Amino acid sequence: MAQKESSVKKLEFEIEKQKISARYNLAVTFLGTFLVAVIGSYLTFAEKTEKNQQDFDGGHRDFVAKFVEIAIDDDIERRQRLARYFAFVTLDTTQKGRWEEYSKYLENLVEENPTQIANLREELESASKSERGLLEARIEFLERQLGSNRPGGVCPENPDGVKVDRDLTKLHPALREKVVDLLAKLEAEQLPFRIFEAYRSPHRQRLLYNKGRESSGPIVTNGRPWQSLHNFGLAVDLVRFEDGRWNWMDSSPGEREQWARLHELMRESGLEPVPYEKPHAQLPGVSLTNLMIGQYPEGGDVSWSENLAENIALWAECDGITSPALPPLSNLRGAEQ
Repeated sequence: MAQKESSVKKLEFEIEKQKISARYNLAVTFLGTFLVAVIGSYLTFAEKTEKNQQDFDGGHRDFVAKFVEIAIDDDIERRQRLARYFAFVTLDTTQKGRWEEYSKYLENLVEENPTQIANLREELESASKSERGLLEARIEFLERQLGSNRPGGVCPENPDGVKVDRDLTKLHPALREKVVDLLAKLEAEQLPFRIFEAYRSPHRQRLLYNKGRESSGPIVTNGRPWQSLHNFGLAVDLVRFEDGRWNWMDSSPGEREQWARLHELMRESGLEPVPYEKPHAQLPGVSLTNLMIGQYPEGGDVSWSENLAENIALWAECDGITSPALPPLSNLRGAEQ
């Protein structure tokens, strides 16, 4: 209990610390520039007529209000644009350096926040009721900071977010049909397995691959982006869901029996399990080598092909990554019936 209370207090402290740090960095950076701009504006227009002065005062108030609104916005992208603009137009070397430093600080937040969000969402899966509120508040704060850079934005770290995707409509229809049949069998036998993950974007694949390598935690996968059938909507993971929590354990005889029965039912439903990854079930007869040259399974539908096409396009546009080579878009429509 004491350890949980300590964890909650630490999380509260981290939230407040980041808010204070962000505001402090912003204040130190633009205060000098802002004051110079305000004073200069008033001096420049001091000799204007009363009417023009009144017009200026109204416009200037609007300008100041807009400046402050953007400067304190949680959306990092808006603050980045502001920082880049002043770094470009400011002549004073010291102030220019401060704006450049602040812009770099914001870039680091954009890079670090998605990983923090992913880790917090995993903690959320097993968090107690008292911890969930703080974790959700922390996630909301970090996502609000990312603005249009956040998962689900224009160029997200992971389309639809770094969270796990359980939407079966993003799976290939051939796999979807078999998964639905498997779920019915599991329910009939009252086995507690549920879909833990269906489609997995290449962005999320990268986050998982980096665990234990570029980020903290154990290594969870050896598959890089586009090196998993999940990235093509051709695989799912099933995990026991008991007492409101996901349970991967297989230490007791009863747990091992359930995993063994799951694999039997996978095969009965026409799915292919893999022995080294118990939760995993995939569509038989497909290979990554063929997929990467555009040989997609026949019988695709619009929801599957459009989701895959969107993720291929996002990966190319937002990451500019060509290694591994992107799967081709041209054959996706041909895979539809």
